[in-house]
Amino acid sequence: MERLTLPPGGAAAVDEYLEYRRIVGEDDGGKLFTPEEYEEYKRKVLPMRLQNRLFVSWRSPIGMDCKLVGPETLCFCTH
Repeated sequence: MERLTLPPGGAAAVDEYLEYRRIVGEDDGGKLFTPEEYEEYKRKVLPMRLQNRLFVSWRSPIGMDCKLVGPETLCFCTH
């Protein structure tokens, strides 16, 4: 396994990118939104998602676990 070394502040940048991907998914068409576009996207899309959420649940050996399905999760058809 290869080890990654990040410059100071690099971990925060990675965290920000992962948050962006969780929120935007593939809606950006492969081209990152500008900060202004990203804020506008969050302003418009996040409230809609709060009203339209899907949870998948399963029984684990220690009880019930739930997972919110979002852009970071694969579609049920595995695309």
